[in-house]
Amino acid sequence: MGSDGAKALRKGINKFFGKEQAIQRCGLHKQRSIMKYLDKKQHIEFKRRWKKLHGHVNLVRWLGELNVEAQNAMLDANFETLTVIELKVPNLLRKTLWSTNPIDSVFDKVRSKWNRVKNWSSGVD
Repeated sequence: MGSDGAKALRKGINKFFGKEQAIQRCGLHKQRSIMKYLDKKQHIEFKRRWKKLHGHVNLVRWLGELNVEAQNAMLDANFETLTVIELKVPNLLRKTLWSTNPIDSVFDKVRSKWNRVKNWSSGVD
């Protein structure tokens, strides 16, 4: 189950699917969230560590040494950016599911078309 980290969404997932449901947070958005607390000169090293040690305790410890807010942003994800890895999802699908950007893009396209409709008709088809 995908999630952007919204508490209401998590509550709904837990209620409908149960608390043991695997949840995948958007890794890209979480990465960006953490990076906003770091100096730009630390971004390259963070990305390297994020890719190599993603979810590993050493990454959390390193972030705590740099910036507590960055560390808290990492801990906020509760390692839910690792779900597709833990589920051993094939690489291509893992790359797609790691971010919410593909679904966000579809929503944007629908919204742009939706706004152009002038005459909605209520009918079965």
